[in-house]
Amino acid sequence: MIRAVFCFIEIFLFLVLGLPVLLVLWIYQLFNPHRVSERAQWYVAWILGVITRTALGGKKLTVLGLENIPRDEGVVFMGNHRSYFDIICTYPILPVQTGFLAKDGLYQVPSLRRWMQLLHCQFLDRKDIRKGMETIKTCTELVKNGTSIWVFPEGSRTKNPDPTALSPFHAGSFKIAERANAYIVPVAIYGTDVLWENQFPAVRPTDITIEFGKPFRASELPQEMKKKVSEYTAARIHEMLVEEERRRA
Repeated sequence: MIRAVFCFIEIFLFLVLGLPVLLVLWIYQLFNPHRVSERAQWYVAWILGVITRTALGGKKLTVLGLENIPRDEGVVFMGNHRSYFDIICTYPILPVQTGFLAKDGLYQVPSLRRWMQLLHCQFLDRKDIRKGMETIKTCTELVKNGTSIWVFPEGSRTKNPDPTALSPFHAGSFKIAERANAYIVPVAIYGTDVLWENQFPAVRPTDITIEFGKPFRASELPQEMKKKVSEYTAARIHEMLVEEERRRA
């Protein structure tokens, strides 16, 4: 429980003490708008890295497949979602400029919203189809212009006790990659739910594995799979999760 308290204190300090940093970045944006997101991502990645190390408490964070991430163009990361720590643990290791497709409820948190906007995160309103399509269009343009987008195609956290289980993927989540003809990078996240959700509100140190699979374009899939991109991606992620389960057995 003490570890959870420290994590929450670090998050609070980031949101409150980070306000002067936001001001500096806002001023910097006036003179160099094209570089401000890079500076913001470096700072946020550093903070989230501190929180991750506190939560892990000496346990190991294993990262596999970083070489599979294209560096010279925007991609769409597709990852399974089991914990609030998924973003906290993955963001510090991303080697490319990346924003997240997030729930619109996060837009209501002022300081968090501003940080997310600097990082090119987009807020999806699932109740308003028109706004949702505008968000997808914005994400598509970001990817075309070189900024990667992270999507959790399950839509919300999976609570199945089987660590290899996935909830059904929303087919609409793949429109960004299809319209931008961008690479999809499947990502398997293993162990984050053990870190927190399984014994909420305590934080239990545990080994976490994040694996980036080989990228693919939907347009390059066999004809019979082009209409089943969500199923194909889910199968790739499931394979990586099963392999991690075997490694730990």
